[in-house]
Order: sequence, then C-alpha cells, then structure tokens
Amino acid sequence: MEAVKKTILESYLEQKATAETLMKSSAPSVQQVLDYHELVYRIAVFETIRVFLKAAPKSVKQNVLAPHYKLFEEFLMCLINERKLGVPASEEKKKEQDTALNSLNLIFNNNREKFKSYAPKSEEEYSLDIFNFYGTMITAWIQYRNMLINIETTKEEAT
Repeated sequence: MEAVKKTILESYLEQKATAETLMKSSAPSVQQVLDYHELVYRIAVFETIRVFLKAAPKSVKQNVLAPHYKLFEEFLMCLINERKLGVPASEEKKKEQDTALNSLNLIFNNNREKFKSYAPKSEEEYSLDIFNFYGTMITAWIQYRNMLINIETTKEEAT
C-alpha cells in the first residue's frame, strides 16, 4: 500500500506541534524561537492563501475579478518583501539568498504581467489561473524562505 504524502502545510503543523511540546519541557534556544516563529509565519501564509483561493470569484467581469486580484497581488508582494529575519549570513549565503529572491521576483513579475490585460473566457478560468499563479509562487517562496531560515521541511506537495 502506497503511503499518502503530506502537504507542506500538514508537515509544518506537525513541526509546530513538536516544537510546542519541546518548549513545554525546557526553555527554547534562540534558534528554536526563530524556527518556531518561522513555522507560525509559514502556516499563516498557507492558511491565508487557502482563503484567497477559496474566495476567487467565478466571473469574467473585470469589476468582479479586480478587487480579489488586487488584494491577492498585494499579499504576494508582501511575501517577497517582509520578514527578512535570520542569522547573519556569509557572503556566499547572501549571494544564494539574492539568487532565490531574484527568482521569486521574476516568477511574480511574469505572472503579474499575465494579469495586466486579463480577460478570462469562462467563469472558472480566473480561479484556475490564480491557483496556478499561487503554485508557481509558493515553491519559489519556500526556497527563498529556506535561504533565510531553513526549518528542515521535506520536499512535499505545496497545497
């Protein structure tokens, strides 16, 4: 029988529960606090994106789609620019972080370009396109976040 793969969110929730159990029995180190903070942040991001995807309107009308897209886009922009916490990095690590950030920005801007003159042909198309936008962004975002604070998660499906 084939094992069921956990989503990244499920993995993060398990890691959070484990960390909370460990922190109950002893005072956490600074690194444990940083890792815990990162887990809580990533969980919040995944849960917020889940709500965005669920709230994607089924329409072809720009006046219906635009408010959702604008909020979704601004949320993704925040993911790129916020929470640059972590221990001071070596020059080599800084270059890796910059490469990951540049990749994330490129993916964001390429997807963003598609929505500048967006005109879906069916009511379901927007929600599918937003899901695809999320799918490409989240992988690059996790890689970038791991360059800042690697919380040692397994590489599983992003859902």
